[in-house]
Amino acid sequence: MQDATPANVAGDFSDVRVTFHDMDTRFIRDGDDHFVETVGPAGDRGKFAVRYTFGHRPLQQYLLDRGDGVLQAFDVAWDTRPAPDGQRWFHLQPDEPMAPEHPFFWTRHAMDWSSHCADCHSTNVVKNLNATTGRFRTDYAEANVACEACHGPGGEHVRLAQAGTLAESSHSGFGVGLGKRVQWRFAPGNPIAEPHGNPADRDIDMCGGCHSLRTPLVTDAIGRP
Repeated sequence: MQDATPANVAGDFSDVRVTFHDMDTRFIRDGDDHFVETVGPAGDRGKFAVRYTFGHRPLQQYLLDRGDGVLQAFDVAWDTRPAPDGQRWFHLQPDEPMAPEHPFFWTRHAMDWSSHCADCHSTNVVKNLNATTGRFRTDYAEANVACEACHGPGGEHVRLAQAGTLAESSHSGFGVGLGKRVQWRFAPGNPIAEPHGNPADRDIDMCGGCHSLRTPLVTDAIGRP
């Protein structure tokens, strides 16, 4: 996840038009700002600012400001591979008919960054949900996944490192650490890596919170069973 600057945006925003599911989309750039002109929440056409990029290879998605700071993952992505296979816009749901009322239409809940993306793609996410209005004011320490996203607060780690005493501490000063190191290896012809070593529940507790769940079950889940 990165700011949508000219250096980070890989897609073609040179006033390009594409049509998917009978809906026309236009990608445009105004100075250093990027915009998507397309069908909006109520089926009406609008112009939406690109706030962040998601990923960079082999595809890049874009987080659009739906209005009032609500960020949504757009359902048309950019194929960053070289031509002739890549360098094109494509729809993430190419076969299933899309319409504004479809749950995976870009403005719907399933594509909402705050509730469906932020917890695993950013660090120290705080939702700040207003129960009365139903609106989020989500904040984070870092837009991307950093050390503390998996290991917890790093203040003690920094203090020990500055004192030269990391080796004397548990988990290098972080509150959560892995057990014995497990090596992930690819067998010839196997597209899925397999663990070699002594796997432990600790590994599942640290990684499973993002890699096995679609929606977080608890707050502050770092390292919890």
